[in-house]
Amino acid sequence: MKKKTAFALLVAVIILVLFVTLGTVSVFMLTSDTRIAMDTISSTKALFLAEAGVQYAMEVLSNDDDWLDNTTMTKSMSGGTFTAEFLTKPPTTATMKFTGTVDGISRKFSANLFKRSEVFDYGLYVVGSVNTAGATNLTLPAEAPETIEFPAFDFEYYQSIATRTDISEFTSAGSPYNGLYFYDGNVNIGSDVVVNGGIISTININFPNGTSNVNINGVLPYPALATMNNLLFQQCSDIYVNGFIYVGGDMTGNFNAQQTEYITLVGTVIVSGNFNLQGSDYFTILYEDDGLIGIPGLDGPIVYYAWKEVGS
Repeated sequence: MKKKTAFALLVAVIILVLFVTLGTVSVFMLTSDTRIAMDTISSTKALFLAEAGVQYAMEVLSNDDDWLDNTTMTKSMSGGTFTAEFLTKPPTTATMKFTGTVDGISRKFSANLFKRSEVFDYGLYVVGSVNTAGATNLTLPAEAPETIEFPAFDFEYYQSIATRTDISEFTSAGSPYNGLYFYDGNVNIGSDVVVNGGIISTININFPNGTSNVNINGVLPYPALATMNNLLFQQCSDIYVNGFIYVGGDMTGNFNAQQTEYITLVGTVIVSGNFNLQGSDYFTILYEDDGLIGIPGLDGPIVYYAWKEVGS
C-alpha cells in the first residue's frame, strides 16, 4: 500500500512539474509575442515620426533663404521624438537624415530636400514678349503661365563653388571644359567647344557671329547656362545645350537668337526679358525636367525625393 501511495505521489509531482513548466513556457511565449507586437507598434510609430520630421523640416526651411546656418532639429511628440539632421546643405538644397524613436526603437531615413520653382513644370518661361517673325521650323514647348513668379537665382553661391572664375573666352583649344565656370563679366563661347558642367556670367553670354558645333551638357547641380543679363546667339549654327538655361537675373535680360539655324536646347529655358527668334531656322526646345531635380540657388516651394530607409 505504501508503494502505491509513493508511486501516486511521484506521478502527481511529475504532472505538477509538467503543468508548471507548460505554464511558464506559455507565459514566456505570451510575453514574447506581446513584446514583439509592442515592438512592431513602436517601430511603426517611429516611422511616422520620421515622416513627421520631413514635414517639420520643410516647414522650418520654407521661408529660409540660406540653409547653411541651420543645425539638427529635434522635437518630441506622440510618445517619441524625431530628429532632422543635415548631411549636406547648399543654400536651398539639402540631403537630410530623419530619425524617429519610440520606446528605444528607431527608424532612420534619408531624403533630398530642395526648393523647386514651378517654372520647371514647363519648357519655356518668358516674362517679356516672344518674337518669331520670319522664323521657320520652330519647335517650342508649352510656355509657363504669367501667374508663376520668376525665380531668383543665387549667383554668389555659384561663384563660391565654381571650378574656375578666370575664363571669359571658351575656345576649341581648351575643349572639353569640365566643371562649373563662373565669370564676373562678359563670356564668349566659340566654335567646336564642349562643356560638361555649366557656364555662368554676371553680364552677357555671347555666341559670336559664325559660331558652330558647340555642345554644352549641364551636370547637376549646375545649370547649363546662366546669365545676369543677356544670352546672345547671332548667326550661329549647330549648337546643342542640355540642361537648365537662366537668362536675366537683373529682370531685364533678353534671349536673342536672330538668323540662327539648328539650335537645340533640352531642358527648361526661363527668360526675364524678351525671347527673340527673328529669322531663325530649326530652332528647337525640348522640355525635359529629369535633369532639373536638385539645382540649388532657386526660390520655390520645398519638395523632397529619394526617400529611403538607412541603417545608420
